[in-house]
Amino acid sequence: MTRLALPALLGLMSAACSAAEPPAASLPASAETRAEAVAALLAGAEADAAAGETGALSRRLARLSALGAAPAEDAGEDPVPVWRAAAGADAVPFRGRALGPAYRRGTLAAEGELELTQTFLSGKRAVIAVSSPAGTAPALRVVSASGETVCESATSCRWTPVFTERYTIVLRNTARMARAYYLVVE
Repeated sequence: MTRLALPALLGLMSAACSAAEPPAASLPASAETRAEAVAALLAGAEADAAAGETGALSRRLARLSALGAAPAEDAGEDPVPVWRAAAGADAVPFRGRALGPAYRRGTLAAEGELELTQTFLSGKRAVIAVSSPAGTAPALRVVSASGETVCESATSCRWTPVFTERYTIVLRNTARMARAYYLVVE
């Protein structure tokens, strides 16, 4: 391989590897992954909509769209179309990507718990993030099919599964009041 071809090849490989994640500049400062960014943006958008901050809401919706977020198939009612209507003409049309993060909104009862199952693929990075418009998100725990805890966190879990299998996602609300949440799976 010539000296000129090697740097070009390395540059192409680097560009291909970085295409899987959006540039860091497009993620909120507190987010390290796309799933964490989507969770934070959803919680912020709900707060913006409740406060009537249409400009901030429109900007968050545009960032959600750029990150490729889409509702999970069984997520129930999606609040994003309602927010887009509230943001008015400034809102960018929402188009989810096939491989983008899937999100769901829900409410956990006071001191309540929710269990969901999700299949993750062997060798492919898995990310789960949770956020709440109230600020403190429910506790997050991920359990493998064999019953081992893969991750326990207050905001996100990241791992690479060795085998393709179903994992149990457990959300626990430790507060003494009901709490809304956004769960993002990538």
